[in-house]
Amino acid sequence: MIKKFFDGSNKQDSKEQEVDAKAETQRREKRLAEVLVTLAKGEDADLPTGNSPMEKAIREVAELLGTRKHVITGMVDLTEESGYLQHFAEQSEQDQSQAINEVFQRINRQRSFLESTRDNIENSVSSSSELKENTSVMLTGVGEGINDGLVNVNEALGVKAEAARKVLANISDIGRRLSLLALNAKIEGAHAGEAGRGFSVVAQEVRELAEHTMEQAKAAVEYIELAEVQENLTVVIDSSRQSLGSAVDGVNNLIESLQDEFERMGQRMDDINDNNQVISEVLDISRTVLGRARSNLKRSCKVTDTLLSALHKPSEQMLPTLNKQLNHLKINTDPAFDRLEDILRRGKIRIAVEPSFIGLSFRQGDGAPLEGLDIDYATAFARYLGVDCEFVETSWDTITELLNVGPREGESAVDLVCSALAPSDQYMDTAYSEAYTHLNWVLARREGDESIRSLADLNGKVLGIINDPGAFTLLEDAGVRWDANADKPGGKIRLANLIAYNDQARIHDCLVEGAVDAFGVDLPIYFWACSDPASPWQGKIEILPQNLASVPYYYTMGVRAKASSYTLLKTVNDFIRGFKSQSERQAIEKHWQGEVVNHNVSYRDEPGKLIGEAELVKVYDKHRRYYSLNDEPIVGEAAIA
Repeated sequence: MIKKFFDGSNKQDSKEQEVDAKAETQRREKRLAEVLVTLAKGEDADLPTGNSPMEKAIREVAELLGTRKHVITGMVDLTEESGYLQHFAEQSEQDQSQAINEVFQRINRQRSFLESTRDNIENSVSSSSELKENTSVMLTGVGEGINDGLVNVNEALGVKAEAARKVLANISDIGRRLSLLALNAKIEGAHAGEAGRGFSVVAQEVRELAEHTMEQAKAAVEYIELAEVQENLTVVIDSSRQSLGSAVDGVNNLIESLQDEFERMGQRMDDINDNNQVISEVLDISRTVLGRARSNLKRSCKVTDTLLSALHKPSEQMLPTLNKQLNHLKINTDPAFDRLEDILRRGKIRIAVEPSFIGLSFRQGDGAPLEGLDIDYATAFARYLGVDCEFVETSWDTITELLNVGPREGESAVDLVCSALAPSDQYMDTAYSEAYTHLNWVLARREGDESIRSLADLNGKVLGIINDPGAFTLLEDAGVRWDANADKPGGKIRLANLIAYNDQARIHDCLVEGAVDAFGVDLPIYFWACSDPASPWQGKIEILPQNLASVPYYYTMGVRAKASSYTLLKTVNDFIRGFKSQSERQAIEKHWQGEVVNHNVSYRDEPGKLIGEAELVKVYDKHRRYYSLNDEPIVGEAAIA
């Protein structure tokens, strides 16, 4: 048209053609301007195919912007990766800080115990010195009393003995005189003449002598009589007995006082021992958290260094450098990437679990397969998809992290979390399924410990829990207070300590060993441990029957809260709805928690803006519109048919 316009064959036609040409040019310019605006917004547009300089320039701009867009997308993904790692490191630092605060509080309490023990020891030393001094005084008094009494008795016996000697001397003299009389009588008898007269005189004399002897004997009896001495001895003995009794009472009182002091010292030593156990537990937790934070920060620094290195390269090298790092980190930047399709393509689903969750996901021995309530559900879901199930084992407090980053550098993130996951806004970029199981939250104690029958009995005691945000909330709502929330109104029960365990391998032994007085826990985690004959804890710990939660606890499966995971989450919910009425599900519930607990509570009832299927589909639709992904993928049961 433009060429004809310049021919000038017909002025009228030329004028009309000129108008038409101008209108066409304006329309073309408008279309090209719209394309430029669309490209400037970072959106895809239908590029012009003509060979005009403007159209060529637009195609070049589009190619350059496309490259830049991929660079920016790669930068965003790497920045997200670094952000995740830093966030997880920060979370670990917060856990570490909490553990350190607990140690400091325990150290202060230990100092108080030691000061009290020192006072008790000083009191005991003082009491011992007092006991020694008082005992010495009392026994000295008793000894002096006995000595004085015996001296008096000795003097009395001396007097009596002297009088007895005099009496005996008189008796001896009488004996001599009788001997002489006998001799005289013998002589008189020899004369035979006047024997009668002589014997008469002798007889008289003997009679008088006999009377005198009787008098002397009587006197001897009186002098030798020791009744008075016996009375004195009795008095001395009674006095000594009383003195000794007083001494014994005094000693007993002081000994009882010492016993009380030593009992208090023993109690303080028990407190110190308990305190040391808590410190040991907290330091173990702290050591684990610190190692995890160090690992995450190291990985984050490497990602940041790679990003900075790419940004400093020439533009033509920037995208290849970023792509290389993205491939190394197993980060898929394809806008059309769909995780469910990827699972079905590779024939395997990678599910994160905690391998030490007794009753949920655990091994009964080295080399034994994983088993438990969560393992049974995860296996059933993999079978539903028609794929193999690969369990990625990690500690429970880091389990949702694996939805965003691989467990180690160069490894892919997991597809799904199925490990006692209770929805919480504290988990980053996690979308939750509907509940696949409901359960009770219970209190466990050492078997036969009647001092603990309910939460109300935990005043001044140490309670253990799993490091689960929901457990903290449940206890706080029930009026339980510990150091971290001591000033919050509504407290009814004041714990000596609350220990939150990250190491699930310790949550049974800590109760058996006395590191905690009771343990608050999800029923399945203790049900097998308390009831199964194969359990090493059977007969050592027991579950109290009441449910402490106002509504049942529940577990969900978790996926990454990104558009690429929507179809997987929808399929998970389809599985849960269909599996709920199956006999296999009933058998799983009864085996691992003794009963089937039904309820309708879900992630929607939790505080915070949590993401489930209904929320993630909005992210999914927005993503597809932005990237002009018009081919709707098959989701749910249709995808696995």
